[in-house]
Amino acid sequence: MYVNPLRPIIIIISSFLFLGTSNIHSQTPEWSLPFSITDSLTDNHNPHIAVYEQGNYSTGGIVFWEREFNDSTTAVWMRNLSYMSPEEEVFYQEGVHFRNLHFFQYYDYDTLFAIFYEANINGNFDIYMSKYSEDGNITDPQYVLGGEGDDVDMNVLQYEFVGWQVDGAIKVAGFVWPNSFTEAVTIDSLGCLNPSFGANTIVYEKTINDSSRIYYATYDYSQGWSEAIEFFSTGHNTSLEFEGANDPPFSINIFFWENYNGTEWRIYGADLDDLEIMDTEIVSDEPLFPDPIYIPIPVTEPQYVLISYLTFSKEENGAREIFANNGWGNFLDYQNISNHDAIDTKPYIEVGGSHYKIYIYDIWERYINGHWQLMASRLDLPVSVDENAPLNNANNLGLYPNPFSEQLNIQFSTLLDSDARVTIYNSSGIMVRSFNAGNNKHLAWDRNDDKGNPVPPGIYLLEITSGNVRSTGKVIVTN
Repeated sequence: MYVNPLRPIIIIISSFLFLGTSNIHSQTPEWSLPFSITDSLTDNHNPHIAVYEQGNYSTGGIVFWEREFNDSTTAVWMRNLSYMSPEEEVFYQEGVHFRNLHFFQYYDYDTLFAIFYEANINGNFDIYMSKYSEDGNITDPQYVLGGEGDDVDMNVLQYEFVGWQVDGAIKVAGFVWPNSFTEAVTIDSLGCLNPSFGANTIVYEKTINDSSRIYYATYDYSQGWSEAIEFFSTGHNTSLEFEGANDPPFSINIFFWENYNGTEWRIYGADLDDLEIMDTEIVSDEPLFPDPIYIPIPVTEPQYVLISYLTFSKEENGAREIFANNGWGNFLDYQNISNHDAIDTKPYIEVGGSHYKIYIYDIWERYINGHWQLMASRLDLPVSVDENAPLNNANNLGLYPNPFSEQLNIQFSTLLDSDARVTIYNSSGIMVRSFNAGNNKHLAWDRNDDKGNPVPPGIYLLEITSGNVRSTGKVIVTN
């Protein structure tokens, strides 16, 4: 398998060329000075930001994390990053560990998102879910998946799957609207851990002869999950993380990990669509804990700019620091964003905002005063689009019922006053239906693709363009 050290540079050069010829404008952004998320008197770990939608605009403003009280009790706390609300306890029960949070954007009336997490409420670790409503209320833990043994290393693919590890086996269950799952299938059954999802793809670590290798499997709607395939077998491999741009029309199967060859740790990336490995040439004598993110920014119909960011922990001048790339996404041009003599490690990066104002948060753990404090830095990407570029209008499109099983009613506002075109993508970013709406303000989709075949259940992106106006919405197709 070919290892290409130049591939990341090629990607970034292409992005800069795109920026130079598109309608997108922004000054070069810079990371903010570090600020604290938690106090330094408690032990805080594993932050995750909830990215949800209000009016079709993604918003990433609420950070959840684990607060460890003792060996038998771990709680979940949260705060709103947009206005730095006070820290608030979410889940706590003496003698119970609540941990490893992930989120679904959830279309259940006033529910903004669903929280998935592991907890040992009944002895063994199982997977639970709670709902976060528009008024800020969070429902009590609801058991959703698990069985004999500890169900751990849980991860999710938005709207589609929950994957986890139990007794060395990788399990995957499909999400069924509104809050149930298909029967779990076994992807691999021996020595496996730490699954991560891409676009209808799962990668995971598999231990063979004391060597941690990378395996993957792919999902097809008609045939289900493929057999497990070995991808990388050299050295010890860990910290597998997909980049996160998995909403249609973007479905990108690029992930990063770190490899230990016996003398040094090195960060690699890989594109599972063409099976090419990318060497970032970032090395260290200690684990780097890489976390990547790719951000698709719409500029002109139907073009997007894809910006990449990568954060990791590495020693500099005798201190363990956090690094991230600056500017418009060249992750080979990284900088120290923590700048502190304490131990800074395990960074986590996430994006929020809208098409016109994007925030990137880098949150990490700092060991200070004998405890683990969460620190953060923010990168603002102010984006403006020329008047000649299609405008995104969140309130000019009605989709009902949603979810639906047979027919979706589509209603336009008067903003769409010229011939409109409807394009529908599946969750893998593949166009399944496209048709002209003319001047009609009320349409229906019969669930069929362009060949007249009913599409399978799942999440679909519906995009409507009319003159200089574009509107998008997500719909759920059920059985």
